[in-house]
Amino acid sequence: MDSANRFTHALQNDPSSVELVAGLRRHIPTIVAAAIVGGVFALIVSLVQPPQYTSTASVVIDGTGDSTATKLVNMATEKQIASSGAVAGAVVQTLNLDATPEDVLRGLSVSVPVDTDVLVLSYTASDPALARRRAQAFVDAYLKLRERVLLDSVEASNEAVRTRIDQLREDLHGLTTRAESEPDPEKRAALQVAANAVLSQISIQEQKLASQADALTIEGRQLTGASIPSSPSGPKIVVNTIAGLFVGAVLGTFIALMRAALARTHTAEGMAEALGVPVLAVVPRSRRAERDGIVVTRASPATEAYRRLVAQLLALPSVEPSQRTGGRTMAIVGVGDRPDPAVAAANLGAAMALSGKRIALVSARVEDRRLETIFDTPSAPGISDMIRQRSSVRDAMRETPFASLKVVPAGSKEGRWALLDADAVRRAIGQIASRADVVMVEAPGPFAGETGALVAACGEVLLVGSLRATSLDEARRARSEFEGLGTPCIGIAAFDHPRAPRRRTRRTTPQEPEVSDVADAEWMPLSIEPSLGSVGPSTSAKTGPQR
Repeated sequence: MDSANRFTHALQNDPSSVELVAGLRRHIPTIVAAAIVGGVFALIVSLVQPPQYTSTASVVIDGTGDSTATKLVNMATEKQIASSGAVAGAVVQTLNLDATPEDVLRGLSVSVPVDTDVLVLSYTASDPALARRRAQAFVDAYLKLRERVLLDSVEASNEAVRTRIDQLREDLHGLTTRAESEPDPEKRAALQVAANAVLSQISIQEQKLASQADALTIEGRQLTGASIPSSPSGPKIVVNTIAGLFVGAVLGTFIALMRAALARTHTAEGMAEALGVPVLAVVPRSRRAERDGIVVTRASPATEAYRRLVAQLLALPSVEPSQRTGGRTMAIVGVGDRPDPAVAAANLGAAMALSGKRIALVSARVEDRRLETIFDTPSAPGISDMIRQRSSVRDAMRETPFASLKVVPAGSKEGRWALLDADAVRRAIGQIASRADVVMVEAPGPFAGETGALVAACGEVLLVGSLRATSLDEARRARSEFEGLGTPCIGIAAFDHPRAPRRRTRRTTPQEPEVSDVADAEWMPLSIEPSLGSVGPSTSAKTGPQR
């Protein structure tokens, strides 16, 4: 029970594990389908294959080695001899087979039971009688080859000893002849001593010859003969089917993990549940937004998504500190590579400005001037210049085509280090908030150095992610760090990447040209009711952005 609790606790506190399990759950049908395909394939292959029969015979080796190491080495050698091409060639000749030794060896298997001097030779074939004949033929051929090899070895060793004995006998004959013809008693005695020494060597060599014969007398005999198998040994249908199911499940799991890693596709509900914050809006990704930046100047699904997002944000209560005066402050932080927080901030700010609010968009990405490019504003002076007291808030806030929307650039690049001072950043954002109803700060990535100071200076954080490219692990880490700074995360705006619909050519009347210019767009401000379900356009007035 404790192990299960520890596993559950570790799983809940490891975001990557949670994301992994969530990915596997989404692809359970893939895993099940792969397992079924693997099991069915293994079953079909097993049923199609002809039955196989295995006949087994065994041979025991009676050796004179005393140590276990010697026996193990000898048995390994004997196993190699039994499965050698020489033995297979002898089987081919004995049975008059029209096959090569390599073909005959395919059905043979040789094993050595642990701590024994026994060789087990098994032969598998489609016919039981054929399996028995070849198993017995391998046993007979192995014993004959082994006997011949051992005899050749003994004969070669004995031949060397015999040659040495013949040489010694010639030396003995010469010494004996010289001793008999030597008149000097002292020399005769010395020759006799030398002859006795040679005679002793002859005796030693003869003993060596006898001992070698005894030592190399290693007998191999058949322990059990090959018999005709009564039932097939394969294919093992149940085992093969289970193995196919397992291999298919493993392959399906691998495919599921690859798909989860490559696609990282989440649902809005799954992302909200995993992050613990609501998905305030799902914005369809559009090529126009990637090219021009602003999409809320014409009717489109993306525009409706931003209108819903504005309604959600305006309906949420403000969490600004009581001691702060001025408008609402919000940090917008992109999580992952695919979402563009500048596009989200620009369209959200434009949509909120069209609802009648005074909006200030602050660009804090010194290295990326995307927000300045969208509104065609100079990069300096900006917020970094305000922090260094080289510009006033009035000079830093730039006009845009939207009457109630101002943009504060990031400022000069050398002022990037000033964004690390949390107190100075808080003072600068407070000055901007005194001139706007809502201040939106487009911060760099969630783990950039200046992001912490920017988030700490704001009252709330809005994450910008992607249903396909955002890692839930990274989003959870970002939310945890931001809330550790005392700034709550109010939710996430997620970009979606829908598949491009197939275009069909049809004959219709020409459609009206799309509104692409801000000055030509007619907008109706959002009407915020107590219930979010009643959010809709108001017919009381029409306002348009002014250049």
